[in-house]
Amino acid sequence: MRLARPKFYENICIPIDPADTTSQLIGSALCRLTGQEAADIPIGKYLMAPQKFESIYLGETFTFYVCVQNISDKLATDICVKTDLQTTSQRNALSSQLQEANAVLEPGECLGEVITHEIKEIGQHILVCAVSYRTPKNEMYFRKFFKFPVTKPIDVRTKFYNAE
Repeated sequence: MRLARPKFYENICIPIDPADTTSQLIGSALCRLTGQEAADIPIGKYLMAPQKFESIYLGETFTFYVCVQNISDKLATDICVKTDLQTTSQRNALSSQLQEANAVLEPGECLGEVITHEIKEIGQHILVCAVSYRTPKNEMYFRKFFKFPVTKPIDVRTKFYNAE
């Protein structure tokens, strides 16, 4: 996911009548389900990372965080993470310490790194993250793709007229 400024999580806000018992029961049930302290206060105390790519412009430095987490109950060894950025005309292998790490992850552990790349081309881009690792039984491999458009930050058009 691209690194961006986090924003405050928007809580679910419903009006609660303090004199109405049913309204208070609904409010307390909502607080238990969502983890909010009060259902009638719209401002949350939690920060939330963006869930999608925002506008990315030509010349901008694309910064993102790659994180691999072992969610199984088995040991994962020889972990290798490769990241590529594909455009319509080329494929760039992004340098990463995770590519040659050959790390070991216990169940529940994670491994991550911040990667940056300067965007030099307009058009559709695809971030490809490929992960290979070994379990006690066999070797595993998977890839994730993230598509995003790159646009011009400013467009200047000029016309010349011959004054003869």
